[in-house]
Amino acid sequence: MSGKKGQNGVSAVGVLFSDRLLEALSAFNERFGKLQDVIAATMKQTTLLSGEDGETFPKVLSFMSKCGVIEDVEAWKSLRMLRNIGAHEYDIDPIRQADYFASLMQELPGMEAIADSLIKFCKDQLNPP
Repeated sequence: MSGKKGQNGVSAVGVLFSDRLLEALSAFNERFGKLQDVIAATMKQTTLLSGEDGETFPKVLSFMSKCGVIEDVEAWKSLRMLRNIGAHEYDIDPIRQADYFASLMQELPGMEAIADSLIKFCKDQLNPP
């Protein structure tokens, strides 16, 4: 994240964000994306282990919704879109970055709830008696 340097040699982004803050935001972005990826992969494997058709991810989402692991398929798709923004866009506009990180913070509890529901489903349905 670098911006155009001003007269004093400091970028506009550098003035607004310290190195420590940039490092923390970068780590948060990376971990949010990784968590979303791990949940998605686990949902796919869980679907297959349940004997269901997990050939396509929409089928996985349908099964996970039917089982109550996710409440809203569209909300999951929004989480994926948010993850993709963080993984593939390099916007240096501080306002847009702030909005993006605010969105991550807003969506994190929902993603954690999905992870908890998935863990519960696996314990209840996939563990032999």
